Amino acid sequence: MTSGQTPMPGAKAKQLEIDRETKVKSVPSWRRRWDAMARWQQWLVLLIPLVFVYALPVLNPPFITTEPGFNFPLACFEMARFALVAIGLNIVVGYAGLLDLGYVAFFAVGAYTAALFTSPSSPYLHI
Repeated sequence: MTSGQTPMPGAKAKQLEIDRETKVKSVPSWRRRWDAMARWQQWLVLLIPLVFVYALPVLNPPFITTEPGFNFPLACFEMARFALVAIGLNIVVGYAGLLDLGYVAFFAVGAYTAALFTSPSSPYLHI
């Protein structure tokens, strides 16, 4: 047997065929359609939900409610703020593998300072 031959000549081709079939079956159909789209079509598809999310505080849909007396746009702002902190934590912990809570501490200090200055019963400056 020479160095270029395999012990079973058809084994490598058969294994490649099985791998190809497994890969095709494991990828969902929506993913194949997404990969087949042009880049500008993908951006267009992503632009539609993005515009809806940006317009959500203005639209104030009736099927999404907040408790009486709470402003819906303020609730959307709070959700976006905490989502931003969660995304930052995901990047630091998930991609870098570090547990760095320094920016969360700055977020907490800023929230505490804002509460001190905007509270009606604060002894400090009222903004």
